[in-house]
Amino acid sequence: MHEKEKILKVLGSYARLKILATLAANLDEELTPYKIAKFSKLKKDSVRYNLPLLVEAGLINEKRYGSTRLYVLNRNNPIAKQWIAFIRRARLL
Repeated sequence: MHEKEKILKVLGSYARLKILATLAANLDEELTPYKIAKFSKLKKDSVRYNLPLLVEAGLINEKRYGSTRLYVLNRNNPIAKQWIAFIRRARLL
């Protein structure tokens, strides 16, 4: 699968878009899956399932500290940068 197809497939999910919007609303914070679920109002299982797909697509970064995982938008990814701008313009934050 080409890079563009992979990104489009990842963005084709309501849950993944909610996760990205949640991370965009908390740009200065690294969030645990629990906080992402709480802020996005998604089920924890849905968040846990979708986070690795977003990491694999390069849209978010994951940091591990033992068993704790923290997530943040990948500000070096051009699509993530555009996502942040879109969310701000659309006033979805």
